[in-house]
Amino acid sequence: MPPSYKFVAVALVLVVCAHAGTYFVLSLNGRYEPAVWGANGVKVYGWAPIGFVDRNLKWNRSLMVTFCPLYYLDKRFWHKDDEEDRETHTIGEDRPRRSINEGD
Repeated sequence: MPPSYKFVAVALVLVVCAHAGTYFVLSLNGRYEPAVWGANGVKVYGWAPIGFVDRNLKWNRSLMVTFCPLYYLDKRFWHKDDEEDRETHTIGEDRPRRSINEGD
């Protein structure tokens, strides 16, 4: 493999690992947030890595698109929205709301 291809391959692997690592950190700090509202309140809670939902409970579509494949896999295998898992969910009111822009 010529050196230029090797450099591109290594750079691509590093970018993919950085992308996945970023999502992993965001997901570690996430929680279940209201996803669907009805006449009597919240109908469905959805998994939201930190930064995916703002203080007004509005979902950040650009982050969802940026991390779409990882978000799908996370919801499919780890943070399911199934009704039988409802009692194990960490709901947004359980801890103070943080933003990725706020300092610790």
